[in-house]
Amino acid sequence: MPQPKCLFELLLVRHAQSCGNAGIVSGKSAADRYDSALSDDGMRQAKLLAARFAQYPLDALFSSGLIRAAQTASEIAAAQPPNGAKRVQILPLLTECNVGEDYTGRPIQALRAFCPAAEMTDGWQGSQTVLPNDEELDGAYNIARAQKTLALFRQRFQNGERVMAVAHGIFNTILLMQALGVDNQMFDPDFANTSVTRLAFYETGTGPWGFDVRLRELNDYSHLHAAFPAMRYEIKETVT
Repeated sequence: MPQPKCLFELLLVRHAQSCGNAGIVSGKSAADRYDSALSDDGMRQAKLLAARFAQYPLDALFSSGLIRAAQTASEIAAAQPPNGAKRVQILPLLTECNVGEDYTGRPIQALRAFCPAAEMTDGWQGSQTVLPNDEELDGAYNIARAQKTLALFRQRFQNGERVMAVAHGIFNTILLMQALGVDNQMFDPDFANTSVTRLAFYETGTGPWGFDVRLRELNDYSHLHAAFPAMRYEIKETVT
């Protein structure tokens, strides 16, 4: 039997803890509600995640345009080996679900204050902000956005590349289900901050057992266990 050909590996990451996750809100603006920076614990988490991949070169590193994801990706890029991904490609499709219509995000120049390596990914350079700008508060739109994300990755990566996407809990859940071909959400992965979910994409019908996608790792945040021992157990209050 011929060996299956892995087109690319996707490392799906939830951002580190934000001030919003921690209940620290500095104001009442739309930016404060939807786009808070990382908390102090969040910065620790991001650095621990970056250390985990410091000897694991990535071929591409993507992030949503929200600060908490871009800051997390910035730490990863800074710790990458010389042959790894040193730039953070901002992909608006990765934005968290249900970001309000009254917030369109920051321009890429402003985002670089939090993520110096940030640049708009191919095909999005003309965008004035780092959010999709057509956000709708319905499930069908978010499913379509996840499908577009997967189609983009499948088109761009076909030679066994290691690709990381730093995004958000709800959107990552939808993206995971779409990758696995699940129409209705079967379970809640309950993604922890900086958790890693690893998927392998194969040529059609050539993967193990004939599947096109294989889930190799789900919601793994073992890199946080030593520094955040309570997170070894599913104590929701400490994970959010």
